[in-house]
Amino acid sequence: MSCLLDNKEALTEVLTYHALTSVSPSTSFDGTAEYDTVQGGKVTVTANSSGVTINEDSKVVQADILAFNGISHGIDEVLIPPGFTCPAFESLEVVASDTLYDAIESDPHFATLTDMVQAAGLEDTLRDESKHFTVFAPTNAAFAAIDDTKFSCLLDNPTVLSTLLLYHILPEVEDANDLRIVKIFKTVEGSSLLVNGLTATNGSIQVNDAEVTKEDIEASNGIIHALDGVIAFPGFSCP
Repeated sequence: MSCLLDNKEALTEVLTYHALTSVSPSTSFDGTAEYDTVQGGKVTVTANSSGVTINEDSKVVQADILAFNGISHGIDEVLIPPGFTCPAFESLEVVASDTLYDAIESDPHFATLTDMVQAAGLEDTLRDESKHFTVFAPTNAAFAAIDDTKFSCLLDNPTVLSTLLLYHILPEVEDANDLRIVKIFKTVEGSSLLVNGLTATNGSIQVNDAEVTKEDIEASNGIIHALDGVIAFPGFSCP
C-alpha cells in the first residue's frame, strides 16, 4: 500500500485496471468472459448462481452503483494487473547544488511534505546553506495515514505544523552509517528522538516508531532519510 501511495504511475496502473472500457451492469455478465480495461489489460468476469467474481478471486459485493457517467460494482479484493510489480522507492537524482528544500520539492515521494513545509513557512530554513541538517522526511504514504481531522488541523495551524516538522530535523548531518547505533538525538524543535539502527527488524533504522525507507539523499546543506511515518514528541497535540 505504501509503495502505491508513493508511486503515482504504479497507482494509476492498478486503478485503471479496475475500470472497464464499456458500461457493464451486472445483468450483462453471463458465464465467463474477458473484458478490456482502461489500463490496457483484460479481466475475466464469471457470473453464476454464486454471484459475480473477477479474475477468480475478487467477488462483487455490491452491484450496479449508478452514476451519471457510468456504473460501478463494489468488490472485496484489489485487482492486480498480470506481471505488475510496484517499484522500490527510488529518489530522483539530486545534484550537488540542490538544497534540502530543492531535493524535497523535486521528489514526488515528498509531495505532501512539500505542501506541509510551505504551509509552515519553512522553505528558507531548508534552503539555508549556512547550516547543515539531517531531515527525517515522511513520505506521502506516511502523511496519508494521519487522521483527516488531525491533518486538517495541522494545515490550519502553521505554528503547530512548524513545531512538528522541526521535530523531524537534526541540527547536524547524520548519514546512515552514523545512525547504525542506538542513541537519543536532540532535534531543531528542541525535544529528543530515539534512533535505533542496531536492533531494529530487517536491519532498518528506526526513528521513534517510524522506519527509514530510503537512506542518504544528499543535498548541499544536509542529508535526507525518508520515513514511513510521521513522528511526534511526547505531549504533542494539535488544538
